[in-house]
Amino acid sequence: MCSTRINNKPANTTIINAYAPTADSRKEEKEQFYEEVSKVIVATYKCVTIIKLIRPAVTYVVQAQTFTKKDKEQMKVMERRFLRLVMGPTQTSQDEYRSGLNHEIIKEMDRENIIRTKKAQRMAWIRHIETSENKIIKQITEWKPIKDRTRERPKNG
Repeated sequence: MCSTRINNKPANTTIINAYAPTADSRKEEKEQFYEEVSKVIVATYKCVTIIKLIRPAVTYVVQAQTFTKKDKEQMKVMERRFLRLVMGPTQTSQDEYRSGLNHEIIKEMDRENIIRTKKAQRMAWIRHIETSENKIIKQITEWKPIKDRTRERPKNG
């Protein structure tokens, strides 16, 4: 079975090319084929659900926040956790299953992660602000404060 993903802007399309077992094939071969097909189709639609529903909700929530390295890592972990649920367990041997490893999930996802998506949205917003002339928002973004503030709580004395 072969799965091909075509990424175009209007819609992402997944083409599944499969050679189905014939009527005189073994029962195990048929079961394995239908199990693989169901995994591919279910994982594809679940992945689309995460990309289309969950990622926009999360990026909307953190739209105006600044990210530290820890925040970025936590968001990547959250996204991989969702994708790990979608992909389901991986069978290592006859009776052993394990959850997907990070590099397997990233390879399977084949899309940009949530941090890159967020950065792209911010850059689009910045371009929008820079093109607007004589607007208050542009004056606010170009304003330079007189004194730098530290990140911690102010100290008395």
